[in-house]
Amino acid sequence: MSAKILIVDDEPDMRLVLTQLLGSRGFLVESAGAGADALAAYSPGTYALVLVDQCLQDMYGWEVAEGLLKADPAANIIMMTGNLDPKDAAEGWPKGVLGWIEKPFSVDELFAFYEKKTGRPLRAAPGP
Repeated sequence: MSAKILIVDDEPDMRLVLTQLLGSRGFLVESAGAGADALAAYSPGTYALVLVDQCLQDMYGWEVAEGLLKADPAANIIMMTGNLDPKDAAEGWPKGVLGWIEKPFSVDELFAFYEKKTGRPLRAAPGP
């Protein structure tokens, strides 16, 4: 069974591109265009990674991350942003978030970031 990734972004083009790129690498990708939708659909232990945009139309990305971490403290969450304030990089993310990645980013940059933060590679299929 392939690993699942959840993308939470209110930009349809971003969701589509990430879904295609990660899907082409063997991941099962689900997406939500609103924070409330992501929180309602989330099930603990289901996703290898959750990518959350910093600014959504219905709530802030950190609010989504807080809700996900409350439901699943072991969730692997990376925040995405197109306009990072360096102060926000150092503080302001909920405890438990792996960190942030600045848009645009490549899938290889995402994988390297995940491995750096978790100490293990992000794999599409279970493996050693």
